[in-house]
Amino acid sequence: MDTKNLRAASQKAHNSGRILLDPPEQLQRKDVGFQTSAVVQQKKPVHEQEGRGEGSTTPILDITGETAPPMEEAFPGGSHIIECAFRRRGLTKETIQIMMSSISRATMAQYSSSLKLWWKFCFTNNTNVYSNCTKLILRFLSEMFQEGAAHGSLNCARSALSLIISSEIGSDPEIKRFFKGVQNLRPGKPRYNWTWNPSVVLTYLRSLYPNKSLTLQNLTFKLSTLLALITAHRVQFSLIELENIHKNQSGFQILIKDRIKTSGRNKLQPVLRIPYYLKDLTICAATTLDDYLEKTSVGQ
Repeated sequence: MDTKNLRAASQKAHNSGRILLDPPEQLQRKDVGFQTSAVVQQKKPVHEQEGRGEGSTTPILDITGETAPPMEEAFPGGSHIIECAFRRRGLTKETIQIMMSSISRATMAQYSSSLKLWWKFCFTNNTNVYSNCTKLILRFLSEMFQEGAAHGSLNCARSALSLIISSEIGSDPEIKRFFKGVQNLRPGKPRYNWTWNPSVVLTYLRSLYPNKSLTLQNLTFKLSTLLALITAHRVQFSLIELENIHKNQSGFQILIKDRIKTSGRNKLQPVLRIPYYLKDLTICAATTLDDYLEKTSVGQ
């Protein structure tokens, strides 16, 4: 199909509520980008589709002198952009799947936010998303800085671009100089400016006693608060499974077997140790856990 007919088909599909979509298995590595090859019914929200395209597929010469692949205003998703970057390097499907598994959900969410900004920047400037141009990257980071981005957000953007463009971005002398200037102009701030007094919370929790008289909701709130205070863990609570809770004479041991952010090779998974606090059973986390397990086991 020539460019004129493809443009007409794309406009017709757009007016009828359909879109031109590249099946992932038909994406090809070409200098002019990925070719649209099929018309499908739109079944997902735009932000969930992998390869929405509209208008002409005529390649655009970007400001770096490279040939940019056809782009569209809708962001296809961070994982899609990263997978395409790996395909452009000639990696196999199996290799890509393994490499994508190295990125946690939390990290992918951060990268997706940065790549969405990069996608819009490239779309506005008619340039290649995978263009390895230091001046272009510095211009993008400068715009982020002018819009108030903190040092952490800029670092995340640099890491995301390193993943899809080149791992040498972080070691580029000009980019390193840019981040040194960012640190001087906008130093990092502590995450918390103030802390709250836990004695206020403990006083209230003492009033929630005896535990057996509490509703399941209040007992759950009390247990969650006590566990957070004595372990300093947060997300791990959602990963606690009944079979991984072990009771002994001194209290409880809770094993966290699922992968978390701090998980890594040669690193032990966290173990939450909950001792009995006999001096004050009204705020004893182990006693509260005991009563919680007893209350939730009824009827099972």
